[in-house]
Amino acid sequence: MTKQEILDKQWDWFITQDQPFGMGPNNDRCKFRGEGGSRCAIGLLISDEEYDPNMEGMMVSRISDRLGWDSTNLINILLDTMGAHDFSARMGSKKEFILQMRVIAERYDLVVPAT
Repeated sequence: MTKQEILDKQWDWFITQDQPFGMGPNNDRCKFRGEGGSRCAIGLLISDEEYDPNMEGMMVSRISDRLGWDSTNLINILLDTMGAHDFSARMGSKKEFILQMRVIAERYDLVVPAT
């Protein structure tokens, strides 16, 4: 998985497909897998075969190591996109998510997908 693939997948899910943010029942914390098929920015990178409900609450670095992702290369963008998701989800704002993802794309010299 590359940084561009991470951005593309998250953009497609939340912006193009307009899928809901993955939040817990009280909107108090994000969940890899939430109600009604919702997912968080990291959760949507975890395949259904790899997902285990015991992953909920694990740190991103631990998930990355468990799934064999190149955490040395990817940890910063994973944390940045997770932060963009969590903040935007709490605000209930897809517009904020788009703004933050554009900043992240610029930071990592990535291409923002067409909308």
